[in-house]
Amino acid sequence: MTVIESDIVWMLTRIICSRLHCFTDPRLQPLSEYVVKLEQYAHQGHEQVIKQLQNEHFQTISSLNLRHQQEKEILNRMNGQTEAELISEREENARLQAKCLAVEAGQKERDEKLSKLRHESKWYIHLLNHRKEEEISGLHRKYEETIEQIKAQHEDEIRRLHEENATNDKTDVDIELETIRVQLEMAEKILEDERAEMNKERLEVEELRAEVDKLKNSGYNISMESSPRKGRK
Repeated sequence: MTVIESDIVWMLTRIICSRLHCFTDPRLQPLSEYVVKLEQYAHQGHEQVIKQLQNEHFQTISSLNLRHQQEKEILNRMNGQTEAELISEREENARLQAKCLAVEAGQKERDEKLSKLRHESKWYIHLLNHRKEEEISGLHRKYEETIEQIKAQHEDEIRRLHEENATNDKTDVDIELETIRVQLEMAEKILEDERAEMNKERLEVEELRAEVDKLKNSGYNISMESSPRKGRK
């Protein structure tokens, strides 16, 4: 008997019993007993159905509890894996962030060093250029003074020889003049060598200026103030 059938029998029995209890006719006594038996039968069938439903419900609950426990274990395991992955990802992000900060700090340090080197290079080239200018000016002065001294010395010597020419033999004067001429040629050769050295210094200064222009054009932004040249005395 299904649940619906049991419920229908139970309801009909209750209705019939409620109606029969209102009658006191002895002729209805067998029918009343039958109805009572039918009510007992329906009640027993209803209890069996209830027990069956309770058993099915208990089995269903047990199955659902077992399934829920399994799903809970799976979820806990998945949550544990997910949490471990999240922790690993956070550690990786922290490591990458620290690496980025280190790279930024290194880049900043390199930029500071480069700026310092540019500044030092600018002043070094400026001082070197100024020093070369001073050396060239000093050499000019030195060469001019040397030339003047040699000219004055030989002019005095020639004047003295001309003055002694009246009393000395002509041969001795010629020898002395030849000696002076040789000395003058040697002095001129020395002066030529010094001029060549001076021109070499000038070329070095020009190369240095060209190197400075190259550095400016390559992005170093070196602004140099050329020191004023000193003229010859």
